[in-house]
This record gives sequence, structure tokens and C-alpha cells, in this order.
Amino acid sequence: MSEQIHQASYPVVLKHEIAVRGPAGKSAQQFEQALSRALAAFARRPHFFLEHVRACTVSEGRDDLGRLVLCRKLDFGNFVFQDEVLFVSPLQTVYCVPELEQTPASTFSIRVEPGEPLRISFTYREAIKAGLSDNFHVMTLRKNAWKAKDRDVIGRILERIGGTIVS
Repeated sequence: MSEQIHQASYPVVLKHEIAVRGPAGKSAQQFEQALSRALAAFARRPHFFLEHVRACTVSEGRDDLGRLVLCRKLDFGNFVFQDEVLFVSPLQTVYCVPELEQTPASTFSIRVEPGEPLRISFTYREAIKAGLSDNFHVMTLRKNAWKAKDRDVIGRILERIGGTIVS
């Protein structure tokens, strides 16, 4: 497994939350578990949740601490890249994306924070890349796209497991 997934300490470029509530008749614990399973399914099969991902192949391994790591190959049609997903806990997942021609190396984490309502926290960290990281307009577009993607994925998950987005 790549050491990059453990050592990435890039600056935070975006952090946001989506609050969700489970369906009537399902306990908070049941909803939290269903959400955790659905987020794991998203990591394993992003092409079921994101229209622009055509396919994803996955191999599983363990890091030095015994945590599950997925090595993924994502096919977007026009390009293919590989990343790694670390399951820190049932409620936290970290995606590690290597530097690509157009984008810097980055990490993206999803954390479910228990409570009523549940809060799903998204944190994007990224290495600095001249011409991209310092371009306010481009970064604003990227941040808005990330927020929209996250909201869409959570919406699709909630369609499957029940529940609603609160904010």
C-alpha cells in the first residue's frame, strides 16, 4: 500500500457538511450503520453513484495497522487513473489521489459525525499547484463542483437507504 495515503498533510482547500436525518421507524443507530455501509459501497462502486465514472476495478489490501485499503482503477472514458481508499473506521474514509497531469496530489475524506441530525463532513486537501491552486476563479468552480457532487452522492445514497438531507 502507498505510504502517501498515510503521510498526506496537504493544506485544506474545502471543508463542508451535509446534515441528514433517517426515515421514520429507523433508529439513529440503524440509520448510521446503513449510511456507513452505503458509503463503503460508494467507495467500491463509484460508477453506481457518479454518472461520469464508466467503470471501477478494485483490489483490497490492509495497511500496517490492519485497516482496509482499496486500490481502485477508475475509468472516466476519456481517461483512467488509480487512487487508494483507506477505511480509517466505519465512520471515516480517506481517498488518496496521486498527482495527475492537470491536478495536484490530494486527499478527500468523508466522516460521519453521530448526532441528530447526522452530519457528514467532507474535507478536501490538496498539494499546491501553480496556475491551479492560485487561480481564484478555477478554485471556486472546483469547490462548487465538489459540493454539488457530494450532495448528489448523498442524495443517491438516501434514495437507497431512506432519509432526507436537512441542510
